Amino acid sequence: MADIQNTTTKRLTGKRLSAVAALVTPGLVVADIGCDHGWVPIHLVGTGISPKAFAMDVRKGPLSIAEEHIRQAGLENQIETRLSDGLTALAAKEAESIIIAGMGGPLIRKILSEGEGTAKSAGELIISPHSEWKECREYLLENGYEILTERMVEEEGKYYLILKLRPGDVKPDYGADIGDRELALYYGAELLLKKDPVLRAYLLKERATLEALLIRIGEADSSGNEGEGTHGAKRCQEIRKELLINEKALKMLGEEANYEVQ
Repeated sequence: MADIQNTTTKRLTGKRLSAVAALVTPGLVVADIGCDHGWVPIHLVGTGISPKAFAMDVRKGPLSIAEEHIRQAGLENQIETRLSDGLTALAAKEAESIIIAGMGGPLIRKILSEGEGTAKSAGELIISPHSEWKECREYLLENGYEILTERMVEEEGKYYLILKLRPGDVKPDYGADIGDRELALYYGAELLLKKDPVLRAYLLKERATLEALLIRIGEADSSGNEGEGTHGAKRCQEIRKELLINEKALKMLGEEANYEVQ
């Protein structure tokens, strides 16, 4: 068992999985939706953070591997595996904490929408969308979720957002503490307010990417490959808008501006 526990610890030294696990409130029964190989539930139960866990995945292959890892860790009596498309195999109130991580924003929204009753029966949710962060925040706020905590981590050159949520009927005034709801939806009110260094690094990388893209579109236009009167012009406008929002966020974090809307 020691070898498996050591292996699990090594797996959770990854910033993303460690940050997800760290947001689970101790003492709660947890369900990991899309558990892959089961390292997060094994860590949570094996270290005593959670008394019981459900390891769930829509794919038979990863779930069978998770079952083997759980068996080797000697946690079969505390971690139950279930083949499940999203939350379909989890009953309301079975889990007090629900993790939905490691997938795109549209899929997470689909899971929450289709399993709304089960999702809102939990005391907390920890989600980590790999895309469409703004759209995810909008969906959560419009559907009665309060964003309690926001974290950003960088791992192997990629940036990950992790949110801890509480279901409720009241729509919080998100972004009021920074005075800019749109900016908060794009980059996170808490992250902006505390001048998060990982967010700053992400914003600088995003700015460089957008500037390079604007140059490439301009070069394509000058060579006659993409006309400014068609798709090229529209895309340039979109990029300039994204750059303006990016610049506003960087200013809030104390960075000097180097871009102005044309």
